[in-house]
Amino acid sequence: MKQHKGSSGQRARSGDDVLQMDAETAFETFGLVWTDPPPLFEMRSPYALNAVQSLDALMDIAEAGEEDAEAVIDVLAAFADPVARPLSLHLLGALKPQAWAHVALCLDMLRLTQGVSPRDFRDGGQRLKSILDRAERDES
Repeated sequence: MKQHKGSSGQRARSGDDVLQMDAETAFETFGLVWTDPPPLFEMRSPYALNAVQSLDALMDIAEAGEEDAEAVIDVLAAFADPVARPLSLHLLGALKPQAWAHVALCLDMLRLTQGVSPRDFRDGGQRLKSILDRAERDES
């Protein structure tokens, strides 16, 4: 009887642990089926840290108008809306090694979160929106 009581108490404690998980741990444990990911910039995992740094680097490339800027802008648009603007192998193949390395690090995390949203950025996605809006205006 005492064993059974002990195991029930143990189950209750583990249940409490589940309820007290931080958002990142809950997301890592249960995935998109049961929980939304926390904002990318708040996550502490190496995948998230790499993705945040790489997104910043890609936005730097886009803003600087470097050789890969147009392709990088298309990649950023795909990250922001993967359904409307899916990544193509042709687009990925057009990237230079530096940009490709950043895209690969982003993809490693974004495959789990299914893209980026404005809440994933400290500035609420204003920088990304500005880059994408400017590119859209230039196309018109």
